[in-house]
Amino acid sequence: VATASAFMAYRGVVYVVGANSSKSFRRRTIRVLLCDELDAWPGTLEGEGDPYTLAKERTSTFPYSKKILAASTPTIKDASRIEKAFLASDQRHYLVPCPECALPQRLVFSRLQIGKVLDENDYPTTEYLCDPEIGGCGSLIPHHRKDGMVARGRWVPAFPGRRVAGFQISALYSPWVSWGQLAAEWAAAQGDPQQVQVFVNTKLGETYDAT
Repeated sequence: VATASAFMAYRGVVYVVGANSSKSFRRRTIRVLLCDELDAWPGTLEGEGDPYTLAKERTSTFPYSKKILAASTPTIKDASRIEKAFLASDQRHYLVPCPECALPQRLVFSRLQIGKVLDENDYPTTEYLCDPEIGGCGSLIPHHRKDGMVARGRWVPAFPGRRVAGFQISALYSPWVSWGQLAAEWAAAQGDPQQVQVFVNTKLGETYDAT
């Protein structure tokens, strides 16, 4: 289970600290800062402000050689730290080629074509629609071709001129979860906003719009 924490290393010394105390970010000079589960961090620390900002301040001694990595499952739209960081980055998505027309495209849940309900935990005939709106051939791609697509994919930035690299990916690419299983999980979550949020956050890697 991931915890809200920061991992900081300098000259062979590794500090593993909690993000829920301002003491974690005092008296430390950090060149490499790794922030895990950023959206689970508290909003403010004991009147000292945003803990993510406090953590980044520890790297100010190294203006040219510092490295900052922030990772997280996103939470609520417009309240998510990781969403804000990603939007400020070069916004890289993993594009995979259609096995029929070779058009590179991002896998998105809305283009899953839900198959027959043969098993409540897996809709095995679910296929993926090659996106005709961006010039794709409209072919229906079966799940067993996914691994080959992913193997030939590449990260492509939406804003290549930006300094900060940002990456977003979903379970649609996962070698351990089938498209049919995702379809079944989505169907099971319907009618329960909390379960829908869990699916959107953890399976799609996106923020949840509660409005």
